[in-house]
Amino acid sequence: MTEISPFTGWTRADWEQLADRLLRAGMAHGSPGHGRITYPGAPGGLSHEIDGLEGFARTGLLAGVRLIGEHGADPLGLAEWWAAGIAAGADPRPDEQHRADRWVRPSEHPQAVVESCSIALLLHFTRPWIWEGLTSRSQEQVIDYLSELRGCGIPANNWVWFQIIVETFLRGVGAEWSAEIVERNLASHESWYRGEGWLSDGAARNYDHYVGWAMETLPALWTLMAPEWDLARDFATIHGARLRRYLEDDQYLVGGGGPLIQGRSLTYRWCTLAPFWAGELMGVSPLDPGLTRRICSGTVQHFLAHGAAEDDILTMGWFREFRPMTQYYSGTGSPYWASKGMLGLALDAQAPVWTAVERPTPVELADTHRVIRAPGWLVSGTRSDGVIRIANVGTDGARPGELNGEAPLYTSLGYSTVTAPPMAGAWKGVPAANSVCLRDAGGRPSARSGQQVLRLEAVGRVLVGVSRWRSHWMDAEHP
Repeated sequence: MTEISPFTGWTRADWEQLADRLLRAGMAHGSPGHGRITYPGAPGGLSHEIDGLEGFARTGLLAGVRLIGEHGADPLGLAEWWAAGIAAGADPRPDEQHRADRWVRPSEHPQAVVESCSIALLLHFTRPWIWEGLTSRSQEQVIDYLSELRGCGIPANNWVWFQIIVETFLRGVGAEWSAEIVERNLASHESWYRGEGWLSDGAARNYDHYVGWAMETLPALWTLMAPEWDLARDFATIHGARLRRYLEDDQYLVGGGGPLIQGRSLTYRWCTLAPFWAGELMGVSPLDPGLTRRICSGTVQHFLAHGAAEDDILTMGWFREFRPMTQYYSGTGSPYWASKGMLGLALDAQAPVWTAVERPTPVELADTHRVIRAPGWLVSGTRSDGVIRIANVGTDGARPGELNGEAPLYTSLGYSTVTAPPMAGAWKGVPAANSVCLRDAGGRPSARSGQQVLRLEAVGRVLVGVSRWRSHWMDAEHP
C-alpha cells in the first residue's frame, strides 16, 4: 500500500499494467491484418463479424489512451498495430488474404455506427502517431467509411453523439462534413436535459449508466476534439457546468460493492468511471482528485477481484461469464467499452489525479442520504457495509402516462450495488419481485410505467418519494 493510495494501494503504474495486459491479450486475438479483434467465446447476437469490429474499435480506445498519456512513447507497438488494422479494415474490397480483416460498414449494419465513433476518437486524439502514418489511399478509405454515417438512420438517444463525433473528425481532417447533422443532433441532446446536471438517454425516462458513460462523457470528449471551434467552445461552457453538477450526485452512487446493478449493457462494467475521468479531462470536476482516483481504482479492483478479466480477457457478465445479463446486441467485444473507464491514463503522470493522496468516498465517511431528482431516486448508503441502495420512484423507461410493459432493469422499486434485478426485459417468465402490482384472474402481475412523480424530498435524514401510475397488463401480441 503506497503513501498516496491508503485505500486501494493502486498508483498509475497499476493502471498502466492492467491496460497493457488487456491490450496484449486483445492483440493476440487479432485477425491476420489486425482489422478485427475477435475474443474467444460463442459469437454475440449480431454476428461474428460485428464481434470482431467491436473488439478492434473498443480495445482501440484503450490503445489510444495509452499513446496519449505517454505522448507517443509506444513500447507495445500500438500505433503500428492499429494503423495496420485501420488500413485493412477500411478497405472496402480486400483481397482474399485480408478478407477476414474487413469491417462491416455503417451502410451494412447499424452497429458499425457505434464503432465508427470509437474509431474516430482513436484517430483524432492519436493523429500524430496513427492517422498521419496512414497512406493517402488508406486515409481516403477511412473517410469514405466514416462518411457513410451521414446516410444512416439512428435512434433518438445517445447515438446522436456517434454522428456528432464522426462529423467533427471529418471536419478536422479537411473532409466533407455536415454542420446540419451536428447542429440537429446537438438540439436533440439539449431537449433531453432534465436539470441538475442530468440528461435522459432520449425523450423517455431512460436513466441508467448510459447517462454517465455516454450522455456526460461523449459531449466532454467532443468539446476537447475542437476547442477552437466556436460551436464546441460555447457548448463546453454549458456542458462543463452540467458535468460538474452530475458528478456531485454520481459520487453518492459508488459503494464498496461497485456500481449500481441497474439498466442495460452492464457488461461494460467500469465504463461507469468514464464521467469521473471526463470531469478531470475538462477540468471541471468538483471532487478532490484523490477521491476520483479512489473511486476509480476501487471500482476496477472490485471487478478484477471477482474474475471479470479471465486470462486478461473481459468476460460477458458482471463478474465472470454470465450471458443472461447480456442484451441481443452484446458480443464478445462489447465489454471493451470499459476502455472509456480508463480515460484517466490519457492524463499526464504528474496530473493531480495521479499524485494526490486518496480520499474516502462519502459512504466511507458516514451513512449517506441523497435525493436525485431527474431519475427520481432516493439514495442511501450505509458506512458499515459500503452498500448503496436506491428507492426508484421516477425511472421507468417511459413518458408520463405511457403504458409499457414491465422492465425489471428499469422499473423495479429498488436497486443496490450488491443485488441484481431479474435479468430479463419483460415480465414474461419473470416472477413479480421488487414491485407493487395487481394480478389479474390469470395471475399475471400488472406493469408499472408512465408514472407521475408527486413528491421527492429529504425531511432531515428521511427521504420521501411518492409517485402514482395506472396499473395495466400487456399482451405480447396486442399491447
